[in-house]
Amino acid sequence: MSTINEHAKAIKDLEDHLKKYSCVLLEGFIDEEVLREKEHQLPTDTHFVRFINGDDREEEMMAIRAFRMSDIFDAIQDAGHYTQEICQGYGTISPNLFTGVEA
Repeated sequence: MSTINEHAKAIKDLEDHLKKYSCVLLEGFIDEEVLREKEHQLPTDTHFVRFINGDDREEEMMAIRAFRMSDIFDAIQDAGHYTQEICQGYGTISPNLFTGVEA
């Protein structure tokens, strides 16, 4: 991707694609250390996901909310990206009590 607008559009397209698999993009462009710092604001069904963007071959790291890891894998693969890692064990808030990411 050559411009910020193209990259933002790609992220929006991925976010829309994730919704088809009952997944929610919580944080884009996040590394694992920052996710650990924010985990008290996140639900327990948060996953740290690393994948290779199918368009520009850049590594992406995101926090994605999903009930099953397979839903995340399917959404990313079907969007034309290459899943590298999906890790669970983040977040401390019960999913049914989570209302959104706090600033």
